[in-house]
Amino acid sequence: MKHPKNDIDYSKIHSNHYNLLANLRNVPWITSASLLTLIRSSIVIYTMLYMAFTLTERQKTPQCLNDQLFLLRALYHLFFPLSTMLTSIEGVDMLYILHLLLLSFNMEFFEVVYNDFSEPGFVKTYSIISIVLGLVNLIFFFYWSIPNRLLFINTFQIGVTVKAQTPYNVLKRIGIIWLIGLISLVIFTLVISFWTPNSRDSMIKQSMYMESEPYFRFVIILIIEYLMYKQFHPLYKYQLKDLIDCRAMSNIAYISMMIFFFVYFCTISILWIFGFGLEFFC
Repeated sequence: MKHPKNDIDYSKIHSNHYNLLANLRNVPWITSASLLTLIRSSIVIYTMLYMAFTLTERQKTPQCLNDQLFLLRALYHLFFPLSTMLTSIEGVDMLYILHLLLLSFNMEFFEVVYNDFSEPGFVKTYSIISIVLGLVNLIFFFYWSIPNRLLFINTFQIGVTVKAQTPYNVLKRIGIIWLIGLISLVIFTLVISFWTPNSRDSMIKQSMYMESEPYFRFVIILIIEYLMYKQFHPLYKYQLKDLIDCRAMSNIAYISMMIFFFVYFCTISILWIFGFGLEFFC
């Protein structure tokens, strides 16, 4: 029986798939159906609104939004892999590239723009380092992150062309994991809003939450991206046992990061629950 691999035109897998400028010149404006386009457009609009909210002084934004900053941030980050999964169904278009370009500005680094740079000390040093890291993130996003995602989706579409994959394959396999991660992070975040804002104990718990939440979020995103990385090849056949395969360096790197960040998150959470080390967060 003829193997689907024999039907792949490998001339389509070339450097242009790894080139942002080539994709900008060649991709259509919109490739997805109406419902998917509506969802993807909503994600891009939310990203833009979140960026505007982050770059606005907290005194000028509604208090109800300030109280839910962590939840808004969690949605901002979890919508990224969702956008990639939805785009993989129909292929790369300008709407997805626009989303990637917006995400190249890591708002967690640029939140310090309103800090006081006039007085020497920790605040000034921290703010300058954050902005430098934000610029470094911008460079690496253009150099590595955007081209890799375009390559993944374009390669997946080649598999769809030769019927080695189905358009909704990635969404079906990873969608439930994304949903579980999103629900877990949203629940974890909403718990914060039930604490009394002005109590000392509440401020300590919020400080511990600020320390632990990014690691929890990063674990979820790592798991989703790891599964996407494992399955985007057009001939990859999904097997559960392959998800914990430590023979390749990429697998070792991904799994090690997942374990490290999750252990760190659990450590902070345990300290939080039992009240140990609270003075460190005061």
